[in-house]
Amino acid sequence: MAKEKKVKKKNIKLPVGVLHIHTTFNNTIVTLTDAQGNKVSGGGTGLMQFKGAKQSTPYAAESLTRTIIKEAKENFGLKELTIIAKGLGM
Repeated sequence: MAKEKKVKKKNIKLPVGVLHIHTTFNNTIVTLTDAQGNKVSGGGTGLMQFKGAKQSTPYAAESLTRTIIKEAKENFGLKELTIIAKGLGM
């Protein structure tokens, strides 16, 4: 039987955050940082079980963004958010 890893969760309070969205032809990466640029959470659309060509769809990016923001509100007390988008698209 495999041992489970215990992950320590830091007691982070994040009333103001910055959401970085980086889009490419093949994937979308969303990262939530504090005001100084330290990463708090984030990931790619593969975390939402999107594989292959579906990773680059707007639906996958929206789903990932909603999940990260919901997690930040519940766990870190996020109240305000600034969004920075880079990459392909309009």
